[in-house]
Amino acid sequence: MNDKNIARGNALIAEYRNKIGDVCLNYCDGKCCNHGNIVCENLKVLNIMTNNNSKKYIADGTVTHMQGSFHNFNFEKHTCLNFMKDGKCKIYNNVDKPKSCNQYPIYLRYRTIFISSFCPAQQTKFFDPMILELEDLGFKVVIQ
Repeated sequence: MNDKNIARGNALIAEYRNKIGDVCLNYCDGKCCNHGNIVCENLKVLNIMTNNNSKKYIADGTVTHMQGSFHNFNFEKHTCLNFMKDGKCKIYNNVDKPKSCNQYPIYLRYRTIFISSFCPAQQTKFFDPMILELEDLGFKVVIQ
């Protein structure tokens, strides 16, 4: 895969994330904050996600160590602690929130694209045109 294809893939992902912004805020009601998991890329982010109580969530298995400073917060036992009842995230404007929050539901890892199956946009096949183009560019696409 050449640099031009990688750049086009990144631009396409950004375009689709922007297209679903209104759906996320007005119709989704925080499915991303109630299902699946989120990667906390450092201890500062982990403390934000656990309201400075990471030891409690590590002890009950909600948070697991991955590698280095990376931790996984699994929403099977607890929804996102920052998700408010009005469907709005109280750390939405925090620059230190997990990068995964900005990237959801489309994650690019090297040359593989992961798309969350929990996202209502994915469930309605909204991303299908993007997926076809990404595959044509040489990316592997995984729906999980």
